[in-house]
Amino acid sequence: MLIHLKSGGTVGGFYSGNSFASSYPGNKDLYLQELWALDEEGAFKEKVKETNGFWVSVDEIELIEFLKPDSEPLE
Repeated sequence: MLIHLKSGGTVGGFYSGNSFASSYPGNKDLYLQELWALDEEGAFKEKVKETNGFWVSVDEIELIEFLKPDSEPLE
């Protein structure tokens, strides 16, 4: 996923079985199990080591791009 934030930034991550999306009636949040570094053009470069994913509030999101992975995630 590429998550475009209202602040103008973009975050890349992998959403799979260990990820989570909350919904109504609670807060709307996303937890993605992998954080990925992006290159200057916004393409996925490499998985960020030493992280356990990331959380983002849906209130901070402008747009989400759902991308089909080229291959299975790197472990």
